[in-house]
Amino acid sequence: MSHWYLGGHTIRKAGWVNPGAIFVDFVSQYTSGWVWQLYCNRQLCGATRGPTERRVVGEIVASPLPSPLTLIRVDAAHAFDDFGDELPAIPCNRYRLDWTSAGESADTHHFDVCQGVEAGGALDETNILGRVPYIGDGAYSFVLPPFVADGTWAVGVVPRDDAYPLGNAGTAVESSVVVATPPPDVSWSGDQRFEASMAGGVLTVSFTF
Repeated sequence: MSHWYLGGHTIRKAGWVNPGAIFVDFVSQYTSGWVWQLYCNRQLCGATRGPTERRVVGEIVASPLPSPLTLIRVDAAHAFDDFGDELPAIPCNRYRLDWTSAGESADTHHFDVCQGVEAGGALDETNILGRVPYIGDGAYSFVLPPFVADGTWAVGVVPRDDAYPLGNAGTAVESSVVVATPPPDVSWSGDQRFEASMAGGVLTVSFTF
C-alpha cells in the first residue's frame, strides 16, 4: 500500500530563502491527516510541520545544472519516511557510488571517495568528496554531491589505513559516471541568463527559453 501521492495540491510559487534553501508555496483541499514532503533530485530535503501548512522549505546543495523538485503528499504517520527511491524515474542530478569491500588490510580505517575536477578529466585523488568508515567486508555506498556539468566524470574509492593524521592510501578503484541532466529552462547569454536594459525609467529584463 502506498503512503505517498503526487496529486491533491497545486504549486503556486517557489523561490530561494537563502543560498542553501528554497521554498515552495502550494494550495490543497486536504486539511487533516497529511503532510507534504519536498524532494530535490529525488532526495528528501524538507517537509511541512502539519496538515494546514502551505509552505515547505527545503535545504539543497546549489548547482549550475537543473535540479528537479518534487512535492508529494504523505500520510502523517509517515512524515519522516524517505520515499525518494519510489518517485518517478526522471532525469536528476543524483548519482550513487556503490562498491564491495573484501580482504582489506586489518588496519584499514576508512575509504576516501574522490572524483576528477572536470568532466572528461582524470581521477584526482586529492579532490575528496567524503569519507566512509570501514566496518569490515561487505557493501558500501556514497551519494555523490550534485555535478556541475554534464559529461563523463571519473570517480573512485581509495582505502586508507589508520596512520596519523590522514592514513596511508591504498590503490584507488576507479569508475565513471555519465551525467545527463534535464536541459536548463533558460538559455545562457554569455555568462548570464538574463539581459537587462533601461529606457525612459523602465527596466526591461529579457531571457530566452
